This record gives sequence, structure tokens and C-alpha cells, in this order.
Amino acid sequence: MKRIFSVFLVITTLFASACAPGPEKTPETTGQASPQNDPSPAPAAYIDVFSEAPRELTDVEVVFRIRTSFVTNETSWLDFEIVNLTANEYTYGEDFMLFKFEDDDWNYVDTLESAGWNDISLILAPFSINNGSIDLGYYFEELEAGLYRIEKDIFRNGGWCYVSAEFTVFEEEK
Repeated sequence: MKRIFSVFLVITTLFASACAPGPEKTPETTGQASPQNDPSPAPAAYIDVFSEAPRELTDVEVVFRIRTSFVTNETSWLDFEIVNLTANEYTYGEDFMLFKFEDDDWNYVDTLESAGWNDISLILAPFSINNGSIDLGYYFEELEAGLYRIEKDIFRNGGWCYVSAEFTVFEEEK
């Protein structure tokens, strides 16, 4: 009986220590790059970030940036990154929406009928940067020259918000 009690006590102690909260995660303790000291230059693309309520740019929690420097109507892949500037964890999916600025308004760009997304959840860890790519040719007909905006939904603190980034498509000279 003493042996069973001892084993129970050891297992309980191990479980309790495994579930105890650890130290706060920061770039220094996780070894991850901090967006504040990211040596790579910010892209030329305009960065536009939203949440449930408009925020001052100094209070940005998550940044969505286009990394492809020059986009033409012949460009197939669009590279991006999502930067978490907080100690919070966020999740998002592969899906996105594309809008084109025409007639002083943002108009939704329809995806091809054959296009689809994997229904998965991606984790954006605290103080981290996630990179990704979008195959424009898979989702859309050839994009015309103009100003575009991509929006991605992000789940945080029990609610959804979205981040967006703008880019310009230039006509490919032939």
C-alpha cells in the first residue's frame, strides 16, 4: 500500500509541475526573432492592419506584410509574412480574400470555381513571424494592373479580427 501511495505521489507531483505556468515568453527566452529587431527591411508594400475596433498604428498586435517586391499580371506566387508583436498566441487558416480598388471602392475579386483551401488552423506563436505564399494563378484569372488588398482572418482572445496588406499589380511589358 505504501508503494502504491508513493507511486501516486510521484505521478501527481510530475503532473502538477508539467502543468504549472512557465516564465513569460519573450523573444529573449524563446530565441525567436523579434519584429522590433528584425534586420530585414520592411517591404515597400503599404501595411494596413485592423481589428474589431480601429487602432493607432503604435498599438498594432499583428502585422501582415507582402514580401514579393514586384508583382505583375504574370506573377504566379505572392510571398507574405504575418508578424506577431505580442505575447499572445493567434490562429488563422489558409483562406484569404482579395479586393481590387476601383471606382473609389474596394471590390471583391472572385476566386476560380476550382479553387479551394485546406481547412486547417495555423498557429502564430508569441513574438514570431510566419511566412507563406499564395499561388495567384490557382485562385484567380490573370489579375489586371491596379491596386489590390489581401485580407486574412485571425482568431484572438475568443474573437475574429483581420489583417490586410496592399500591393500593386503592374502590367507586364511584352
